[in-house]
Amino acid sequence: MPRRGVVAPYAHPLTDVECRELLSRPLLRLCSAYGPTKVALTIGCKTDKTVRNARDERSTLGLDNAANLLLMDPTALDGILGHFGRRSVPVEATCNTDDQAAQSSVLKTALALSIALEDGIITDAEVRDNAGTIQNTIDALHGLLARLGPKKVRA
Repeated sequence: MPRRGVVAPYAHPLTDVECRELLSRPLLRLCSAYGPTKVALTIGCKTDKTVRNARDERSTLGLDNAANLLLMDPTALDGILGHFGRRSVPVEATCNTDDQAAQSSVLKTALALSIALEDGIITDAEVRDNAGTIQNTIDALHGLLARLGPKKVRA
């Protein structure tokens, strides 16, 4: 189920031919660096012929073998993911500087909005018109406060 508020860019379903093409590039790199036999052993193919055929776009790797390419190249599936407007990132990269900048921006915006509301710059009608967005922002800010634990949050 898609996450709320996330709009995936339009992309047509991949064909077998497109998958072959997108997987051939990382296979070319890996075969050049390690040879098709080592690649086949690492990704779980029975023979290096399977790797050579996939590299040369004559056949498609199975999903398990294609996924195992990540053991040798963490960007091996980025061609396929890129087709859908996605990219792979390590799990440890969940809080990078972009996330921190976004959190800081949300906090500064919330403060500026509260001041603007007190000063009458924002009208009640504007608040009503944007109630859904405001509630989503409040929920996000509560999520940040929840990281502190229940006893450290001031009501």
